[in-house]
Amino acid sequence: MNSQLRSPIAYFGGKSAMVGKLLPLFPPHKYYCEPFFGGGSLFFAKQPSLIETINDRDSEVVNFFRVLRDENKFSEFYRRVNLIPYAREEYDYFRQYSSTDPIERAVAFFVVHRLSFSGLGKYGSFSFSRTRTNRGMAAAVSKYLSAIDRLPEISARLKQAQIENLDFEQCMKNVDSPDTFFFCDPPYLPKTRRSGRYNSEMTEDGHKRFLELCIRLSGKILICGYPNDLYDETLKSWTTKEWQTVCYAAARTRQTGILGKGAALKMQPRIEKVWFNYNLDYQFQVV
Repeated sequence: MNSQLRSPIAYFGGKSAMVGKLLPLFPPHKYYCEPFFGGGSLFFAKQPSLIETINDRDSEVVNFFRVLRDENKFSEFYRRVNLIPYAREEYDYFRQYSSTDPIERAVAFFVVHRLSFSGLGKYGSFSFSRTRTNRGMAAAVSKYLSAIDRLPEISARLKQAQIENLDFEQCMKNVDSPDTFFFCDPPYLPKTRRSGRYNSEMTEDGHKRFLELCIRLSGKILICGYPNDLYDETLKSWTTKEWQTVCYAAARTRQTGILGKGAALKMQPRIEKVWFNYNLDYQFQVV
């Protein structure tokens, strides 16, 4: 596999830290669909499929990736973000910004998600480095500049995808086939987390509708989430795997006590679980 491409944004609930665990679980497939795209970490990390469909109910997410995909709009977007410094004032400004222009909306979306803590966007706070450095500068600034540098690659990669702004059910039904693989990372079930920070939330009834759909489709499906009885009972015939992780949205501060190596795992432990409806043709090992 070639060097993996990384998502251009940090996104609440995203799976950038789990790419190494999730990609080995992907089955062979011709067609690929992500009905809850978000930041798209797995899409950018994987090799292209014959047909790819990426979907999100959040119109700001969809607008952002559509602008990146459009050659003319991307050129102007790229020029503008290169002029924006990593600064709290910029985050505060774009956090309140409103526009109907697609390029301006995309710029605001990018800046707010790149400059916010844990990709919380307008729901978060400005992220800065206290002592951590990278490439001879603050680590936060280094990540921001690196994200800008890889935008042309992101733009090129998106040209191969169909981008939708549909309800998950319509999206999945549209592309379902025995040769389709669905990677599903829906918003965490509300009762398994402490707060709601998604622009497009999903109620428990929404999760039930999603699960009922999944057991009817003919494609291969992998679903991410926290352990819960609803998923276990509905998908009781599916294969499951789980591993220990942390809450990446928990602030690393003196107030929370989450400072230093291993502190997050000690103070904010979580279990990530996946459910999938196919057999793996090789030995699985969580790395």
